[in-house]
Amino acid sequence: MKHNRLLALFIAVLLMLAPMAQATGHIAYFHQPDGVERYALEEMSNAAVPQGLEEMYTLFAMGNPEATVYVFRMPEGQALLSISCLETGVEGSTEALAEQKERIAEGLTAQLEGVLAAVPELTLEEIYGQQALVTQMSLHAGEMVLDAKAAVFYRGADLIEVWTVAPNQSQYLFDVEAADQLKSDLACLAEMEASLDFALPEETASTIVDALQDGSGEQEERPRMTVTADDGTFRMDVPLDTVVLHSASDESTVARTRALFADVEGGQACFDLWLEEIREVKGWLLISRETGVAAQVYVNPAESFAGMTAEQLCMLEQPVLEMMKQDYDSAAVADESSVAELDGLEHAWLSYSLDKGDMHLLSFVLAAADQDYLYEIDIYVGLDENSDDDMLTEIVLMMLESLDYLPEVGV
Repeated sequence: MKHNRLLALFIAVLLMLAPMAQATGHIAYFHQPDGVERYALEEMSNAAVPQGLEEMYTLFAMGNPEATVYVFRMPEGQALLSISCLETGVEGSTEALAEQKERIAEGLTAQLEGVLAAVPELTLEEIYGQQALVTQMSLHAGEMVLDAKAAVFYRGADLIEVWTVAPNQSQYLFDVEAADQLKSDLACLAEMEASLDFALPEETASTIVDALQDGSGEQEERPRMTVTADDGTFRMDVPLDTVVLHSASDESTVARTRALFADVEGGQACFDLWLEEIREVKGWLLISRETGVAAQVYVNPAESFAGMTAEQLCMLEQPVLEMMKQDYDSAAVADESSVAELDGLEHAWLSYSLDKGDMHLLSFVLAAADQDYLYEIDIYVGLDENSDDDMLTEIVLMMLESLDYLPEVGV
């Protein structure tokens, strides 16, 4: 059989219709159930392969080097899910793909000669919150019959594919243990598919940035409390459940707050990063676990930043990004830099999309300087399939619009 990577098959056909492509940044938000393993394409050789499924894993171990590809192995190894994203350089439409469905089906048949049981039928369907070109296929991989599903769609200039594959249940009629493993993996696969969210982080970033800069102040009056730093550095309204930490917070308070992130892979690692930062550069950490919003506030001597304008601080966008790449699994600019006024000071506003484990974050870094001080507030917004963009926007705006640096001094 031809060992062609399934996830690259649509792309192989569609590249005839698209210009030069390159790998993209953010692909999707998702919930990764316990026991599911995630592999970059080049790491697939490290995945444990159940006996008899060698051909299935081979199909998922080859791909287009121009695309960003991740493969998810369900806990028992009986089912795989793969997501690929290729930035084509031009806006595309799924409707245009549908017009080419016969050509795509012919390409798949040729690529999977000897593996594909019949010419695939492709239809336009709503799946993963997107309109996509979808096909269900039966594949013959060695002695194993596999059930495969593929969905392809455009998100702007991103060409995205989602593939799932697992043995047909008839393969384990006389193997109760393997049948139970397959049943468990299919349930896990369904849970993960249901969580897939292909919204772009910049959509939420732009919503929040635009709302503040447009002065849209008709947000819902949410329960809040006012935090005043006892060192006099700032005052700000925050959600009622907010926990406040500073560089000298006692270890029992730190431990209790860290435990709030135990339910999310990567959550405690993020907390550790934020805590380390406020300890290194004396600052404050405010966390509302209920809303998924955290913030760091710093007011420090300006030193080399003295007199820098907001436009000059915007030039730090890429250096800040490089630092974030060292701390997070992935980091990318989420929206173009801009200038916003907070507490009478013009701030540089930098926006980033961050991932660490299952933590998917939208981060805003806002900084201003005068001759005496460097003022900075860094906000982290947790995003998942249940995120309420309106609520998050209102909370971030509440915090930023109420921010008062050095309230006793009157900055």
